[in-house]
Amino acid sequence: KFTISNEYVMIFLIKVGVLMNFAIVDDEEKIRNWICITLKKHFPHDHFIMFSTGKAFLEKQEEFEGVFLDMDLIDEKGYEIAKNITSKNCYVCYVTSHEETAMLGYCPMAIGFVLKNQELEEHLVEYMYQIKQHHISLHLHTEDGYMDILLSHILYGEVNNKTFLIHLRNKRTMRIMNMTLSKFISLSDQFIKINQSQAIHKAYVKEVNNSTVRLECIEETLFISRNEKNNFLKEIYR
Repeated sequence: KFTISNEYVMIFLIKVGVLMNFAIVDDEEKIRNWICITLKKHFPHDHFIMFSTGKAFLEKQEEFEGVFLDMDLIDEKGYEIAKNITSKNCYVCYVTSHEETAMLGYCPMAIGFVLKNQELEEHLVEYMYQIKQHHISLHLHTEDGYMDILLSHILYGEVNNKTFLIHLRNKRTMRIMNMTLSKFISLSDQFIKINQSQAIHKAYVKEVNNSTVRLECIEETLFISRNEKNNFLKEIYR
């Protein structure tokens, strides 16, 4: 649970105009296509990418906000694939023909399961909305105008030569207008200051050393100042 500044937040309960990426994993082409067509009908602004194997999906998992994962894959069990999902951004909805197998599907990012029956469409749509509720967007003024940027896509923000930049997990960097480091930190308690010019998204912390921190999705190491170290460690390990 975390808090967000009301000035910038939009919670996606009904708003479907913001692009999100979803994976559909099923070894039956007919089922994959049907799920994709069904979801696209209700959520035309989102992207749906299909995979026939769990292994292929895992290699791309960081690109998705959610996955509809068949529990009954021929060569691999869906719940075993889910246990190997390391992304803190990708929520799992299982799709299965057998209700009893759903009990095997616990993983931290799992939100539920749907049965392959006559109510499948209704339940797919229901879980799409649930996944969207987990994703919060910040309405930020970029140099290209106002944009809705998913909080979960932001790795860190920094002041660079009087310009404020945010670094995204897809390795893109965006310039944010009328932004300061203190204002950036106030947007969400997920952002933690690490030095005079940078604040990171704590969900992406991969490794902490004596005076440095490494984040997922990027290679460079960021410096933790002496003044911020105690508060940083307190926030990370609380």
